[in-house]
Amino acid sequence: MNKPKGYFFPLRPGSRKSGRLRLSSKLRSIQLIITLTFMAVTAAVAVIVSVLLYGKFANTAEENANLNMQQIIEQVNYNLELYVKGMGSICDRREADYLYALH
Repeated sequence: MNKPKGYFFPLRPGSRKSGRLRLSSKLRSIQLIITLTFMAVTAAVAVIVSVLLYGKFANTAEENANLNMQQIIEQVNYNLELYVKGMGSICDRREADYLYALH
């Protein structure tokens, strides 16, 4: 009952006389299908995740830009109010000094 080594494993790579491994065409076909499927699934997942993350980060960046612009507008408004109050205070003081000098 001497059976060849590849009898139990028909898809097992056999060795050539030159010492290099030889794969059967079925094994090569299965490996190719598995490799291509894995690559396709990986690429599809990468594309889907990229699209979702791009959308999320684009919306977040736009919201942050709008928020920053609103804060800048509020800060400028506050600074202008302080400037106008300061100028009004200076004008009031000058007028009071002028009226005091007349008496």
